Amino acid sequence: MNTAFIIIDVQNVLVETGFQTKSLLEKISYLQNQARSKNIEIIYVQHIENSEAQTSEDWQLSALLNRKPAEKVFQK
Repeated sequence: MNTAFIIIDVQNVLVETGFQTKSLLEKISYLQNQARSKNIEIIYVQHIENSEAQTSEDWQLSALLNRKPAEKVFQK
């Protein structure tokens, strides 16, 4: 069985306007560190509202996630 840590829709628009995002990002960061220390794959899922959203800064994954270049991103 394969295990992965999946982070879904943590994009700039959520970080800027969401509820208790500081706490959320702290928890995600902790879990990312735990996953990396155990060589668990981290996968990001990015919501794309429409074709214009692909280039919009609001819809980009938050830089606060500290995503590593080798970690996969899937768009939905």
